Amino acid sequence: MARVSVLVCGLLAVTITALTGLNIISSRAILRDKLLQHGVSLCAISSLPLSDLLAAEDTYSIHRLVTTIKLEDRLVDSALLTDNAGKVVTHTQLNLEGSTLPDLVPPPPSTLWREVLGPDGKKRFQVTAPIRLSGEPAAAFESKCRSRTLKPS
Repeated sequence: MARVSVLVCGLLAVTITALTGLNIISSRAILRDKLLQHGVSLCAISSLPLSDLLAAEDTYSIHRLVTTIKLEDRLVDSALLTDNAGKVVTHTQLNLEGSTLPDLVPPPPSTLWREVLGPDGKKRFQVTAPIRLSGEPAAAFESKCRSRTLKPS
């Protein structure tokens, strides 16, 4: 009888451990998907006002909008806007303004995303969306979202 009790307790412990592991894995996948959706939505929502500001050649307001996105969204690690030649018009890290990003020449025809490593070695989602003028990609808006602050809802 004691052997049966030990066996049942052992099986119960293994089952609980396996279910906990599966729960952790599925939670990570859900959080990863939420972060990706957040980054894509952010770029989609930002692209229209950025397009209007770019058409008006209002670099001051472009810089304020990109900076505000970074300051107000705790998931955004960095954000930038490049022109058609890949030159950084504005960046949340001011020392990178004026540099050229060859990956964004020409701006992408549609929203793209990929996982990249940040300076701390942690993964981030990099989402890049075209900013259109007269229907054509004329610039690119890019944000990097970090996952370390994303909490289950």
